[in-house]
Amino acid sequence: MNQLFFSPGPLSDLGQNVKLSPDEVREKIVARAVGLANAGLNAGDRVLLSHANTWQFLCDLLACWHLGLCAVPIDPQQTPPEVANLLSHSQAKGLIYRANYPLEALRGMASQVNFIDSDSLEQAGDLPEGGLCQDEMILLLYTSGSTGEPKGVMHSFRSLTARLSLLEAHVPLEHLQRSLNLLPTYFGHSLICNCLYPWLNGQHLLMLPAFNLATVSLLGQLIDSHAISFLSSVPSLWRLALRVSQPPTQGSLKLIHCGSSPLSADLRQQIQAWSGIDAVRNVYGITETGSWLAGSPEHGEDVQDGYIGPVWGGKLRIGDDAGKILPTGEPGLVWVQTPALMLGYYQRPDLSAKVLQQGWFLTGDIGQLDDRGHLTLVGRQRHEINKGGLKIYPEDIDLVLERHPDVLEACSFAIDDPVAGQNVAVAIVPRTAILDLDALRIWLAGQLSPHKHPQRWFVVKSIPRTSRGKLNREAVAQQLLEATQTVELTAEPTAEPTVEPEVTPFLTEPGSAAAAEHSSDLSADSDDSDDSLEAQPLGVLAAEPPTSPESLVTATEPDVDSENHLSAGSSGSNPHSDG
Repeated sequence: MNQLFFSPGPLSDLGQNVKLSPDEVREKIVARAVGLANAGLNAGDRVLLSHANTWQFLCDLLACWHLGLCAVPIDPQQTPPEVANLLSHSQAKGLIYRANYPLEALRGMASQVNFIDSDSLEQAGDLPEGGLCQDEMILLLYTSGSTGEPKGVMHSFRSLTARLSLLEAHVPLEHLQRSLNLLPTYFGHSLICNCLYPWLNGQHLLMLPAFNLATVSLLGQLIDSHAISFLSSVPSLWRLALRVSQPPTQGSLKLIHCGSSPLSADLRQQIQAWSGIDAVRNVYGITETGSWLAGSPEHGEDVQDGYIGPVWGGKLRIGDDAGKILPTGEPGLVWVQTPALMLGYYQRPDLSAKVLQQGWFLTGDIGQLDDRGHLTLVGRQRHEINKGGLKIYPEDIDLVLERHPDVLEACSFAIDDPVAGQNVAVAIVPRTAILDLDALRIWLAGQLSPHKHPQRWFVVKSIPRTSRGKLNREAVAQQLLEATQTVELTAEPTAEPTVEPEVTPFLTEPGSAAAAEHSSDLSADSDDSDDSLEAQPLGVLAAEPPTSPESLVTATEPDVDSENHLSAGSSGSNPHSDG
């Protein structure tokens, strides 16, 4: 009989109250590989997977790979026209879906595609012959362009296994025995590193639906009730968790990773205090490099803003726009060389040529290396503000402002300036209803060089983010600068959500009677859109808390009113402000 290439560990789907042993996982993969083969799919075919953050998704993924199919994970909440665009661009032969998927609309747009119900996919039979090839594309991750021309990152089995192998020397598997994933599995950070790395190394993976206010408010209880030893997330989730979730108390956590955007020293210290562990790492990962490629030490003294640390297998260098290597300590563009590098962008040789040069990848991030070769991130090249020839990185300003006790979150961005070309504006989410901007400006004057001081200030209730938890600076700028007038923020501080029920979904071991009493199918629930300018604002801080156990397993996002969009205010004596 043919053999599977994989030996995954136990798998728990907390949304569906399902726990699979390694043997049961293997049986599911075999039965699904039989079903896919009988559906007429052949090695090299591309198949969209639309059922993120479910046990079915992961088993279907490995079944696809055994047959040599290329898996294309997508956001379940994308509209039929968006999905049709990805089907067309990827030239996919199949799409795997689950309940409540908009099939009728899609069939009219993609009549040649084989639509496959994951819940009916398993078929009896011997495991088909494997078609996996080391250097062929087996994973296509779209990072932007669901409504325009897509940008899809191509990974081979070789590049993915290189990343997983490199991680073993830097991310101890003994800390990952019970790993919690609550990020979208169509996101490289989540799929490759948070899920596949521990799971394919035999560790127990516990899956949640893509995070929302309900699950974040229960995070501490989830960690305790499932004895979670590891999880990885993004700064925006942690800012919310620190506000709405009680900390864990049972001492099961061993390691926390935080990535996708720079982690401030202050936020890292808050996470350490909340979690009760020192091992909180800022990790640097890019989809094009198989995600995590560098990270701070578990127990280190380097806690300055944006500090990453040494590369995890491979090389880093800092260069200018022309590729010239810059001296140690000087900020510039981050270049990476790694065996986990992507094959390129699917059907986009123009984009591939811009970032792939003689085995090096141009990340688009701004950073600097110290004399040990350790990396500190400064910002993104595309976010750079050019103020009269002076380069300003908005992330620098955000990190400083978020140290202030009255600032919950900050988002700096460029505005046009008739003299300097560009200048600095900033949106502030305050911790309380009243924010003294004059006092904040005075405080900032002692923290930043004068040319970095914002010219315009906006007080807002929430800041738009992409599906990957990153600040959507373009959306912030567009919404604020298109406004014809501003309104002072006078609302009361948002109430802290509380968790009332004694037994809630996700808090009990899958398969238990208590869990079964409250379980329901979350397979199609996710509320993240692709990492593009079309991403919608996530006004979670203005959201109402969950009111019942049922709301925790049916809501994809907390209900918000029109104030989900930016509600801007401006005040103070700055003659250039809107006030």
